[in-house]
Amino acid sequence: MMRFLGTGAAETLPNPFCDCPVCTGIRRDGSQHYKKRSCFQVNNQIMIDFGPDAIAAAHEYGLDFCALRHILFTHTHDDHLSFPNLSLLGMSQRVFDAPIELYFSPQAYSWVCQNVQAYNPDFIFSSQADGTAELRFSNRNAYRLNVIPCGTWLSIGNCQVKALRSSHPAWGNEEYAWNYLLQLPDGRKLFYACDTGRCLPETLQELENEAIDILIMECTFGSRRMEKNCGHLDVYSFLEMVQLFQEKSIIRPNTQIYSTHLNHKHTFTPLMLQSFFDQNSDVHITVARDGDIIL
Repeated sequence: MMRFLGTGAAETLPNPFCDCPVCTGIRRDGSQHYKKRSCFQVNNQIMIDFGPDAIAAAHEYGLDFCALRHILFTHTHDDHLSFPNLSLLGMSQRVFDAPIELYFSPQAYSWVCQNVQAYNPDFIFSSQADGTAELRFSNRNAYRLNVIPCGTWLSIGNCQVKALRSSHPAWGNEEYAWNYLLQLPDGRKLFYACDTGRCLPETLQELENEAIDILIMECTFGSRRMEKNCGHLDVYSFLEMVQLFQEKSIIRPNTQIYSTHLNHKHTFTPLMLQSFFDQNSDVHITVARDGDIIL
């Protein structure tokens, strides 16, 4: 069962230090529209990103991560990768029988290896002979850090996974966020593009060979029209991407489409964004809410 654990951008919605019209409007509309920072549960074995609100989401939705075995990281920005939250594994009284596998682009992997101990000295970091690295804790639990290459199908847990490059820059040297294409155990294909920006030609070419059943894509800047090379999407570029995917037969009439990763630097509350999509798209687009389940 897939679940959105967070559907907001770095600012969260509403930002508790902000009384802009968007944040004020969300408070008025109700807490069901509040957004934690983006995190997605593919199933009990696999997650995409593990940011600063992952633990709060587990508490809110009555989840545990005892079956978690794999985390696919999109990039190194703080709203997607939280070392303090990862460190809770070292405080568990349960001893896991194997390390939890973490996956990064080559550039993100290098950045993490260089910086992780500065965030938390309790991480016992070691490079391994097979090219991976380990973060181990005094309670014997550990993470194994892996590089996931671009454009190659890999078997991860009970899914097949292919990483594809986005146009969204991150902290690492020449790092750009990975988007993830997953073939789920039931055969459906999920494309998770958060953060992404406009689709690169080489990524588009990879996707032309696929028929996506579930599309999850960021719409960070809502109604604010952004420059083409900004590394994020707004409602206009989001709809451009949807139209392009339709033209290339990457998505079909029955593809489920979700927007996520919304910030407050524009004029649309989530309800207003949903209304805009309803009025301006010829396919249904759901503005994902925290806790929403995809069956």
